[in-house]
Amino acid sequence: ENLKKVNPGTDTEIPETVVKTVGCDACSSTGYLGRLVICEVVTITSELKQLILNNASSVDLIAAARKEGIITMREDGFIKAAAGLTTLEEVHRVTNVAK
Repeated sequence: ENLKKVNPGTDTEIPETVVKTVGCDACSSTGYLGRLVICEVVTITSELKQLILNNASSVDLIAAARKEGIITMREDGFIKAAAGLTTLEEVHRVTNVAK
């Protein structure tokens, strides 16, 4: 799956082959052991500060953060999946905001 199809506007792409989990005794047959941080950091620029002070909508705040080059949690997860550190399924599981 290509990241551009999932998150238009990003330059990061997922390669054709990504890691699939295989269980073992060490991971209790889950395919995962330990923890991996996926993160999202928003640097408050003067533009973002002004938008916040003006009670801008979340749509406007997100657009401004995108313009500043923010990498979302989901995108960070996709980058780590591309590096073989986790799976796309796990990234989708932990970043799914739809309930």
